Amino acid sequence: MTLNDLVSLHLKVQKLRVGRELRLIQLYGVEEYDRMKKKLKTKAKVRSELLNKTRVKDPVTVSVYEQLLTVENNLGSEIKKRAESHPAWSWLRRVKGCGCENTMKVIGLIDGMREKVEITKAEYEQMKKEGADVVERVVKGKKVYYRYTGRRGLAVFSTVSKLWKYAGLHVVDGHAPRRARGTVLDWNCELRTMCWRLSRSLIRARGVYYREYLKAKEGYLARFKGKVVKSKKGVKVPEGCISLKHLDNMAGRKMIKLWLAHLWEVTRKAQGLPVRASYVVEKLGHHYIPPLVDEEEVGA
Repeated sequence: MTLNDLVSLHLKVQKLRVGRELRLIQLYGVEEYDRMKKKLKTKAKVRSELLNKTRVKDPVTVSVYEQLLTVENNLGSEIKKRAESHPAWSWLRRVKGCGCENTMKVIGLIDGMREKVEITKAEYEQMKKEGADVVERVVKGKKVYYRYTGRRGLAVFSTVSKLWKYAGLHVVDGHAPRRARGTVLDWNCELRTMCWRLSRSLIRARGVYYREYLKAKEGYLARFKGKVVKSKKGVKVPEGCISLKHLDNMAGRKMIKLWLAHLWEVTRKAQGLPVRASYVVEKLGHHYIPPLVDEEEVGA
């Protein structure tokens, strides 16, 4: 099973498990659950109390939840095992906040990208005739024919800008891309979610990438000086202003783009693939920041 298969399956099982957990919380009582969380604090104790109190009320849901949790943990363990064999592991293990599971989920979703090249209709028909194993390597688009090369993941992205776009971290008309009804996405929304999760982990770890986040935030605060407001849920931000939460997300986005650029660079160099500077460094003259590590080696 490929890393991409493992990650996709893990996320599906996790979604099912969370759904059953929400059902158990409703049975327990939302307010009572919130009070219990504050009292017990640790996730293990909260989960144990939740299951013990709801087992009598809905034993089937509890049983399903426990089975899903076991499968989720087993898949998570298998994902972590793959980390040490990754070309960038020697760098990743020295960065605070790069926990095995979150990091490998990002890498696993990137591995879902397969390289394909355009071929003629005649070549497409000929490859289909060669056998069932070959059919998996060819695909028909709208009046266009392709074949898969066998390369996947970071090896497919010749520039870091292409990786940013696949992760949904590019810009469309000056704004972050959004899903629109009736429009086929040209970026991976699941990958963008996992990048956001990893960015929160890097910030909480307060390592080298946290410092880059702080620098970005200071820059945005200076740019929007006098226009930053604290917003409340349901209250519209005044025109011409920006909420502090929005600004914080912008800084986190800039930080995770830097981390992705470093992942791309380290991995491709380890694979013997060419690496070129990003557009902002090569064309706009921005300062190049090499892959960062924390002073002490850290385990994931």
